[in-house]
Amino acid sequence: MALTPRALTVRALAAVKSESGSLIPLTSGLFLILLILSMGSVNLGDSFLAKRELIQIAEAAAQSAAHQISLDSYYSDPATTGVNSTERVPIDCSAAHIAASDYISHSVLRGRAVALTKFSCEGDQVTIGLSGEIDPVVSFPIFVTLTGGKVAIVAEVSAVSIFGT
Repeated sequence: MALTPRALTVRALAAVKSESGSLIPLTSGLFLILLILSMGSVNLGDSFLAKRELIQIAEAAAQSAAHQISLDSYYSDPATTGVNSTERVPIDCSAAHIAASDYISHSVLRGRAVALTKFSCEGDQVTIGLSGEIDPVVSFPIFVTLTGGKVAIVAEVSAVSIFGT
C-alpha cells in the first residue's frame, strides 16, 4: 500500500514532534566537549610555559659550564703548543660538568628538583639536557591513571666558550 504525499508529511511532522527536547542533551554534550577541550588547552599552555622555564635553567647551566675554560690552553704560547690563536679556547670538561651540576642542584622547576639527563663536552662546546616534572593545572582522572598525575618536561641546549675568536 503506497502512502500519499500528505500521509508522508503527517508522519514526518509526527516524528519531529516526538523528538522535542532532544536539543538540550545535544547542547549539553557539545558544551561538555568544549569544556574538556578548553581544560586540555590550559594544560597544554602551562606545559609550554614550564618548558620555557626549564630551557632558561638549562641555558644558565650551559653558560656556567661554557665559562670553565682550559686554563692551560688559555695561558699557553701558541708557538709552542701548536694551538691556533684564532680558535676559541677549549672548555675544561670536568670543571664544566661540576659547574653545571652545581647550578642545576640549586635549581627547581615549580618546586620540584631538576635532573641532569645529558652532559656532553667537546672542544669549545657544551650540551646539557634537563628533565623535570610538573603537576597539571587541570587534572583528568584518566590522565592521572595513565601518567601518575605528572607531566614530564625535557629540554636540551648548547653553549660555546666565549673566549677566543
